[in-house]
Amino acid sequence: MLRVVHFLHGRANPNGTNGGDRVIYNLAKCTAELGARVFVFGLSEKAPLTIGRAVVQNFHPPRDPFSLPSILTKTLSGIRPDVVHFHGVYTPRNVRLAHWLRREGIPYAISPHGGLMEEVLARGWLRKVTYLALLGRSFCRGASLIHCISPAEADAVRPFSGDAPAIVAPHGLEGTDLHSLDRGVLLRQYPKLSGKRIFGFLGRLDPAHKGLDLVVEACSRIRPSLSNVVIILAGPDWKNRTLALRRRVAELGLQDTVLFIGPRMGQDKFNFLASCDVLIHPSRWEAGVPFSVLDALELGKPCLVSSGSFFGDFFQQHAAGMQVLPTKEGVARGLRYMAEASTDQLETMGADGRQAVLREFSWERTAQKLLHAYDHRHSWLSQEEGSAGAPAVA
Repeated sequence: MLRVVHFLHGRANPNGTNGGDRVIYNLAKCTAELGARVFVFGLSEKAPLTIGRAVVQNFHPPRDPFSLPSILTKTLSGIRPDVVHFHGVYTPRNVRLAHWLRREGIPYAISPHGGLMEEVLARGWLRKVTYLALLGRSFCRGASLIHCISPAEADAVRPFSGDAPAIVAPHGLEGTDLHSLDRGVLLRQYPKLSGKRIFGFLGRLDPAHKGLDLVVEACSRIRPSLSNVVIILAGPDWKNRTLALRRRVAELGLQDTVLFIGPRMGQDKFNFLASCDVLIHPSRWEAGVPFSVLDALELGKPCLVSSGSFFGDFFQQHAAGMQVLPTKEGVARGLRYMAEASTDQLETMGADGRQAVLREFSWERTAQKLLHAYDHRHSWLSQEEGSAGAPAVA
């Protein structure tokens, strides 16, 4: 039985706002269901969360960001995993543990979670490039496997990973129970939405990244076309960056068109999506898969996405909504189209999108692909060790 350890900083909370936690949760849960012996080890002072059949254990993180709790390496020594799967590339403790694993002859995999994409590197460029030069590049090149969610990410990883092979396996769906959804929650909370077409955004309220400033400016340009539309922005503020956006909404007199309702997590986020007529996701760029778009497609909601999102090819191949350029003009064109589309048109888009996403995005398929890659790399390394008399990964 293949033994897999997922290592993270924090807890894999599927109901939190961190998409990486959701990825770890689902990968661990599905690989365990497929027969692997799965462990999820987190550095956190909080109590561990249950993840299906996986064994979950949290370790108290030392104050020194380069140190590891001794009980962690002792536990790993006792398990002797076939692979340790890291998540993220900018954490010194990952590098420290990777060094220990190489000495022990234990291979490791890395999911960068978009951390090496050009747009991510551009934010805090000097700090990230310095870290990669000192620690990150050797960490990536020592991996037996790099897990990427798209061909674009595999291309972005290559300059840092050297000969480490990359496997492309996108994120998946979680099988939302459509019968459990409360589709009337927004109307009960905000009665003035009655009779309006609801366009919803769900995610981190980072205006520059997510293109929310483009939405506000577009609304101002096509105000008459949106007389029957309300745009609801649901999510946590990001570093107080929505203050200027709220101010701009007020300056343009759009308080009745653009509403801020705060975070929606757990079941509430699915009820929010179910209450919307259209999901909008006009991000300037995305390093990973926007889970809100995946969730909305699964619920049969038509989507307005930008060409900067992960879903460019998907929306070109399937009539699941509309794809636009991440510009004021592009977003305005998309909002007008969705506002003027008939109810039947929206329902057809939603149905087509749901069928397509159910076919193409599966956690089970991704977990199977990773298990096969883990097993292949572990066997290859074992052969190398036997022929060379020393671990193949230096």
